[in-house]
Amino acid sequence: MRLLPLALLLATPAFAQTAPLTPDEAAMRAHVAFLAADDMKGREPGTPEYDRAAAYVAQQMQAAGLQPGEMTAAICKRCRSPPPCRSDRAV
Repeated sequence: MRLLPLALLLATPAFAQTAPLTPDEAAMRAHVAFLAADDMKGREPGTPEYDRAAAYVAQQMQAAGLQPGEMTAAICKRCRSPPPCRSDRAV
């Protein structure tokens, strides 16, 4: 009898209805799903998956209307590549 309240508590989220995602929420989930996918293999710097992730982020920023700023050597040191940074490449 003591387990019944616990069982009901644990089962409640399974029956709870969730509101549909807003377009912004759906887009965010899609971005996270792409970047966190197993085939991205952790996006280790210097790997093709890292380059794919960087190109994806750059493409999404460009699609949002953001303009690239000046790439400085200090910024490029973060991804260990000389200017222009690898993330500047098109997909």
